[in-house]
Amino acid sequence: MTVADSDFKDVIFYWEKRRLIYNAVMLVWGGFWSLSFIYSLRLINCIAGVILFGVIANVFYFLGPLSEFYVGALLGRSIAKYRPWLFGLGMAISILVVLMIGVSRVIPVD
Repeated sequence: MTVADSDFKDVIFYWEKRRLIYNAVMLVWGGFWSLSFIYSLRLINCIAGVILFGVIANVFYFLGPLSEFYVGALLGRSIAKYRPWLFGLGMAISILVVLMIGVSRVIPVD
């Protein structure tokens, strides 16, 4: 089965169903991260930061289905059986990035 034969809707629906899970996890980790600097910023800056964080997180989430299409095209076949691994890897990398940002706020790197 080639990527062209795969069901485009299936890929989109798979990833969109998991977007809420991803956003919930990012909300929790982002919330922990924001606690490290919430008292040093004005409310409007905090709100803008949360909105920006959400937009950036969802842009990175888009890399999941994009990578599925890209790798599938390179291999010339569907990689649907690896979707859970791609989702888990993307989630782990996202959490790691958030933790690195949070830690850098608490422990400044000189």
